[in-house]
Amino acid sequence: MLATLRDTLTSLAASYPTRAADDELLLGMASLTHPRLRSAVHVRMREQQLMHNAATLIDALEVRHLRRLPSRFCRAPVRRVVAPRLTAGFAPSVHATGEAG
Repeated sequence: MLATLRDTLTSLAASYPTRAADDELLLGMASLTHPRLRSAVHVRMREQQLMHNAATLIDALEVRHLRRLPSRFCRAPVRRVVAPRLTAGFAPSVHATGEAG
């Protein structure tokens, strides 16, 4: 599910005609004086930054989740220790460890 969201964000960001760095350069130009055009470039730049930050956050969440999996879901099976039965005249039987005791 997270991978799908990350892929969607990445494809949306790739569909923009410019990169956020290009928009930042445009905003720094003195020739970009029209307020609506300036606002549109600023909004486009922020959208791309937000998508990039969200994809980075998703990656971090996936790594964090994967680090937790072994401790939460992949626990080693609990070994039951069975004490050998001692009966008069008989040797102890083979028990849970598979060794004769």
